[in-house]
Amino acid sequence: MTGCFTIKQYPAWALSLVKRCDPKRPLIIQEESHIIALNRHASSAGLEVGMTAARARSLCPSAILLIRDPVSEYCAWEYVVEQIHRITPFLESRQPVAWFDGRAEEIRDTASRLRACVGFAPDRSTAHLAAVWATPGKTTVVQEDQVNAFLDAYPSRLLAEAGFSEALADGLEMLGCISLGPARRLTSRQLVLAFGKEGERLHRVLHPGRSKRVGVFHPAPTIRRHFELEAPCSQPGDLLPIVSQLTGKVAETMKEQFAGQVRIILHLEGRPPVFGDRVLPHPTSRADTLERFALRLGAEMLERLHGEARDRETRPIDIDRIDLILASLMTGDLIQASLFGEKLRKVTSAVGDVHRRFPNSIKKSVVREGAHFHEDRFRLRVWEA
Repeated sequence: MTGCFTIKQYPAWALSLVKRCDPKRPLIIQEESHIIALNRHASSAGLEVGMTAARARSLCPSAILLIRDPVSEYCAWEYVVEQIHRITPFLESRQPVAWFDGRAEEIRDTASRLRACVGFAPDRSTAHLAAVWATPGKTTVVQEDQVNAFLDAYPSRLLAEAGFSEALADGLEMLGCISLGPARRLTSRQLVLAFGKEGERLHRVLHPGRSKRVGVFHPAPTIRRHFELEAPCSQPGDLLPIVSQLTGKVAETMKEQFAGQVRIILHLEGRPPVFGDRVLPHPTSRADTLERFALRLGAEMLERLHGEARDRETRPIDIDRIDLILASLMTGDLIQASLFGEKLRKVTSAVGDVHRRFPNSIKKSVVREGAHFHEDRFRLRVWEA
């Protein structure tokens, strides 16, 4: 069985993780002037993907409005992939979808914690459809003898969440294919004539064959340092200075790279290691910032271990090794591109706000090619937001 792991409304989920947004408040993500993703609280408030940001804010003033950030999405997906890779080495990732080779019971806790959708099926395309069918935090399993019945009953509207266009989903419904059963009776030629290359791809999904096995995952580069204690201990006063020292060492080797994630692994005596992750609000190479987040993460992990020991009424288990890892590494070019895009979106949004109150009041200069005189080289044109 092939497993598929995906997260619905991924841009909203990623920014909620990175920015530590209040999970009980509506969250909407804007790109250009429209909403491209939202959380379930925003959906319950009547907001929809595709409406303008101005209308969304007027309908739900309490909603948190954030600009889409590709860098945050990349860092958040690295965090997700690391969670799956701890379960199985057989993993192939294509944000925001990952295919893996594993069992349903192994992935359920991770899916529930991340509110991800997981599907299992004999082939990749059906596993992807099963994941889209699943509700967040749940798993859908399609056995080999259930594939045909599952595809026949699958709602055509959900294809838009499985990587197909809205136009294809609308076109199928206009043809009377509310579910995929009638669409499966169409030939490849008919689907190609109706939907072009998407129709050819849809035909492969509707009539799946044997998929190739999921390959071994090769993690992205990281910077890693560790410290082994000669005398294992469990007290934060003894362990947090070690975390601080390790942070200084990894920061020295970063050169021109920026880190978007800090990970800590605590190796316990006679117990499996404990993992901790923190996706940073902004990628950084500053040693003091990395140290602050690493110390906070280490303190939270130690507090959790001490709390479990108090619940068991035993002394905390000693730690004999600490690993500190910087992940989601990137260069400054990627960050700068994201910042320039964010600045342009903010300026465009501000221009739109002014135009709503004072129509066509903001103009920008445009160079006129072939002008003979200097005063004719520029002309003013309304800035279209």
